[in-house]
Amino acid sequence: MEVEKDGELIIAEVPSDTIKLVGTFEIVDDFKTFISLDFEVDKSLVDRQRQGFLFKPVIKLAVGDPGEIGAATVELTDKPEKAKPTPRPVPTKVTPPKQPTAVPVTATPTSTPEPTATPTATPDAVGAFFLDIIEPEDGIGVVSVDSFKVIGRTSVDAHVSVGDTFVDVAIDGTFTSTVTLLEGTNEVEVVASTASGDESSIVLVIFFEPAA
Repeated sequence: MEVEKDGELIIAEVPSDTIKLVGTFEIVDDFKTFISLDFEVDKSLVDRQRQGFLFKPVIKLAVGDPGEIGAATVELTDKPEKAKPTPRPVPTKVTPPKQPTAVPVTATPTSTPEPTATPTATPDAVGAFFLDIIEPEDGIGVVSVDSFKVIGRTSVDAHVSVGDTFVDVAIDGTFTSTVTLLEGTNEVEVVASTASGDESSIVLVIFFEPAA
């Protein structure tokens, strides 16, 4: 596929011959099921700057209910309804009771509880879009062998590529990919994107120093 950038035609690499559809649909006997495939070209191109373009087909799947008539599309995920404001109660005039005679009380000092550490929440794979790298830690690694297993986590409906390779995302949002290294410094870009247009990328730096 050719892409024009700054007046120059650039060949966009297609790293895979498969297409992933985000969403599911059900076929019911004796009923027609309406399915709409929305191909979004602008979200299918990933500009990797110096490494050129990747063409990753992003297809939005809209499915009607079994037996539905018409061409109305159905959203992939349910959007929460806006909460209706709770009516404010009308204040009523209340006659305050007579106050009892105050009795002085000697204050007893209480110990101040020690603060407890709050654990960091792990992002939900089916919630808001995110991309985290587990290995290498902090995005930097030093190894003495010519391969490295990249481990990360993202939204369960995301498309993920590690370098020039597309990888599968597990049901809990984790993914792994083993990359081959050259001696010295290796830069590996991890890109995650969804059909709704969310996208994030992280560049990993891995140093390969062969053992003496």
